[in-house]
Amino acid sequence: MKLLLSDNVQAQLRNQGVISAQEVAFKFGDLIIAEDSISGVRRHIENVPSYVLESMNKPGILKG
Repeated sequence: MKLLLSDNVQAQLRNQGVISAQEVAFKFGDLIIAEDSISGVRRHIENVPSYVLESMNKPGILKG
């Protein structure tokens, strides 16, 4: 399942140079992938920053 990371995490990854301005990051299974939105080229992000992993473990708002 492909799960796009939040806008805040995307911005932090760009600011730190982990992904470029035209790339988006998403979780695919247990991997974090960067995909170039223009060419479609994908690459595995090897050293995932800890704040990315922490943001994925936060529970969302449940509506019932």
